[in-house]
Amino acid sequence: MTVPATTPSATPSRGVLAWLNRPLSTPGSFIGWCCALMVFIGFTSLLGGPTEFDAALSVYSTWAIASGHLACSYVHIARFHVPPIGDPFTLIAPLYPLVSAFVLDVTRLVSFSRFPASAQLGPHCSTAITAMFHWSESSSAIQETVRIGYFSWVFVLGGAVALLRAIGRGRTNWEPLTLIVLAVLTPVTQCLTQFFHPQDVVAIGLALGSVACMKRGRWGWTGALMALAFATNQFVLLLAVPMIILIPAAQRLRTILVGVATSAVILLPMIVLTSGRALRYSLIGSSVTTSLPQADPWFSHLHGVLLILITRVPPIAIAALLAWWAKRRLGESVMDPVPLLSLLASCLALRLVFEVTLFAYYYAAAMVFLVFLEVAGGRIRGAAISWYAVLLVAYNPLPLGFVNNPVEWALKGHEVMPTILFVILAVLIVVDALRRRVRWYLVAAAAIVGLTLVKWPWNHGILRHLEPLWFWQVLLVPTLLWLTISPLVAAINDRRRASLEREPEMIESADS
Repeated sequence: MTVPATTPSATPSRGVLAWLNRPLSTPGSFIGWCCALMVFIGFTSLLGGPTEFDAALSVYSTWAIASGHLACSYVHIARFHVPPIGDPFTLIAPLYPLVSAFVLDVTRLVSFSRFPASAQLGPHCSTAITAMFHWSESSSAIQETVRIGYFSWVFVLGGAVALLRAIGRGRTNWEPLTLIVLAVLTPVTQCLTQFFHPQDVVAIGLALGSVACMKRGRWGWTGALMALAFATNQFVLLLAVPMIILIPAAQRLRTILVGVATSAVILLPMIVLTSGRALRYSLIGSSVTTSLPQADPWFSHLHGVLLILITRVPPIAIAALLAWWAKRRLGESVMDPVPLLSLLASCLALRLVFEVTLFAYYYAAAMVFLVFLEVAGGRIRGAAISWYAVLLVAYNPLPLGFVNNPVEWALKGHEVMPTILFVILAVLIVVDALRRRVRWYLVAAAAIVGLTLVKWPWNHGILRHLEPLWFWQVLLVPTLLWLTISPLVAAINDRRRASLEREPEMIESADS
């Protein structure tokens, strides 16, 4: 596997590049995996640890499965006689509850000896949520169950190692470095600390594994892992559809059939056992809701099926067109690491364009694939670092005291982090000016942070700006799309220039 060459302007210093490309022994790789896992757990704990906010979307299904009451793992959503934090407004796809129930069963972290009996769960599980909530209060099951969220990062670890090795960056110092970067990527940690959505982390890991298998030509595993990812969170359709287009025609049907069979094995039993109640969540997951703060004011008046169609179908359709265009322009070269990861990261970023509400963890999947895009290219672009820095302070990862995971210094952190970033950017701009150069992405980042987030002496109050969600959507999503798609466009332009340069030689050869 050849690693794509990097341009001189984007290449790190020779010493750093030589160190990153240095081979890593098997024990060294294992130590790197363990270190990355500990960094993820430690960093996530530093940010407050797993929250109980939105845990209701998954824990009831987990408890019902772990206790053997699979029929009550999915119930009809209604108003339940429990506090708001324990009242699920929707449920999630089945795979994560199955995995977390298995972990509970193996580790015995929670005792189910006093779990509600079938009679207490009610006919057709009508009182299951209330009964399980009161049981969790007396058994402290919720605290142990949300801690299982740490386990979700094992899927990212496995998928990341597989993809790094598939693109020629594994078994070198690139491997532990990439894993540690992923471990401290705040949109990923906020899947646990801001809202409890570990299913997003699991889906990302399975998707990475599926892409790794596609790179190696293991088509059956490609379909199986993508199906498992779909059974975890349906945003992976933004990857599955373009990947099906990129897969060689001779292998496409096999990949699809394996994927459908894998989905059926996971989803059909749950649908049957729950009398069809799991069907909706198996196909569209937790879907979208207008009860949350709106990012996109244009779709705020839409509801139900129409809202799902407008927010979910266009990004998948555009992803399919983008994959078709890239394959038509690049041919087999579209499977090279840089254009492939550029395409897939762009497809994931398309989801953010149409989202109605936009929290930090929504960026997680696109950010993970952006990291792999940078690694595949052998460099980390300054524009990408600047963009992430703005995202970091705009969606500050420090919990402000919600639910169970407050951080004592969070309020101070929210106040000083933008100022620290602004000072760093200002120093870099001054240094650039002394060297008679301008990096406009630094200027843009400094202007955004200074105008919207920094607390100046003449301003009153802490956190003077609370910009609406659509402001950050309009500002961050297009720039993220530019970061993800520009390497693909550059690869297409390079191929076109190479074709134009070869054309006179071909004409001359034909004449002779």
